[in-house]
Amino acid sequence: MSTPSTGPATRPATDPIRDYVILLPPSEGKAPGGDASRSWPDVAEDPRFNAFPELNPARLALIQALHEVMQQPRPQLEKLFGVKGPRLDQALATNRQLPGGPLRPAMERYTGVMFEHLDYPGMPPALRQAFDRHALLFSGVWGLLRPTDWIPDYKLKMDAILPATGRVSDFWKPRISGLLNPLVAGAVVWDLLPGVHRRAWDGQGELAARWQVKFVERVTQQGQSRLRTVSHWSKALKGALVRFICQHRVTQPQALADFQHPQGYRFSLEASQMGPKGGTLVFIKEG
Repeated sequence: MSTPSTGPATRPATDPIRDYVILLPPSEGKAPGGDASRSWPDVAEDPRFNAFPELNPARLALIQALHEVMQQPRPQLEKLFGVKGPRLDQALATNRQLPGGPLRPAMERYTGVMFEHLDYPGMPPALRQAFDRHALLFSGVWGLLRPTDWIPDYKLKMDAILPATGRVSDFWKPRISGLLNPLVAGAVVWDLLPGVHRRAWDGQGELAARWQVKFVERVTQQGQSRLRTVSHWSKALKGALVRFICQHRVTQPQALADFQHPQGYRFSLEASQMGPKGGTLVFIKEG
């Protein structure tokens, strides 16, 4: 089990990141278990474990609302959590422990495709330090996290609706925005959030630029060539792209010309939509 970091997680939450910031979603897949010698309430005010203690009251309010909604009949819970049968039973058991439960750092907790291809455990120390400093994670229960923040297991989507708080993304929007906007002032933001997580931020900070990314492939049907948005590989591609951004300290889209993914995706300046304050950057796999 990891030991608490004494590096980036100890940075004051109001200390701006001057060059670039990477915004990432969590994953549905999460590693169970963790360090049971302490619980989240024990470490919630400790900057080695939690970079944003300002969010603690909101987190506890959301957890209370989650506990209340779990009293609903099973059909409503299946719809709320998007799982059935034993998976629903596991989700309910996990959430009933909140805010307790064994702890893991966020980057050990999340196990989805993007995180597999990011390969955080395999990063050289300098690359991991860069990622810890520049990446921020959006979470349904925790709001905003640094990679080194320790959290228990949980199950709650950002687009879930709880009777006591409303849609989770709407609940978090003013709270995340209040913290994030001064933190990213003057920085280039690599916004790799899906739409539902992007809704939890007002995007009103004084940014140097804000870049979103899109992966497409060229297909030919009935003699006509067109670009088709990639869904299956998008999370894996984002993981590889994040590694590249951190490794090369990328703040300008033109530097992505050197990004080469084994699946054949390359940055296309021509297909991208770019303005002075950001836009959408397109990566194409030619058929």
